[in-house]
Amino acid sequence: MLAVEIVSPSNKAQDIDKKTAVYLEEGAAEVRVIYPATRSMSVFRQDSWQRVTATYTCSLLNVTIDLRVIVPAPVS
Repeated sequence: MLAVEIVSPSNKAQDIDKKTAVYLEEGAAEVRVIYPATRSMSVFRQDSWQRVTATYTCSLLNVTIDLRVIVPAPVS
């Protein structure tokens, strides 16, 4: 139902795009791609996507995620 991908510096954009498409094609209702470097997340569904930089509420699971809590701030 849900797939989560955490992007690392070694990941290529085309690989993340391909994985996201495969997850959705295989029946995932939602795919979350987390970008620690920018403390953001892209949320994909079959017919939509959105970029999140703070909180996100998943209506499918009735869960709220706060990226500011789960993705640590970069160390200076």
